[in-house]
Amino acid sequence: MVDSRGYAASADELLDVVRELPDEDHTVVLVVHNPGITGLAELLTGTWIPMPTSTLAVLGLAGPWSDAGRRPAEILATGRPPEDFPHRHRAQ
Repeated sequence: MVDSRGYAASADELLDVVRELPDEDHTVVLVVHNPGITGLAELLTGTWIPMPTSTLAVLGLAGPWSDAGRRPAEILATGRPPEDFPHRHRAQ
């Protein structure tokens, strides 16, 4: 699913998007810009997670999406791809 509301959205707007996710979707990937994603991570976990460009945050949320932000999500992992991450294929 692609939802254009994520572009340049605030943390509260992103939380609305998350709360509207269908419960049958157990895993989602949110690809959005700062400062919204950093704020959303903080709203969901209660912890500030530094998220410079290309940072990933994996969060665990118990219960339905509609309850997101009502109790803390678990921070499962955070980080950035290593500098030598193979992001481009070269012709042989």
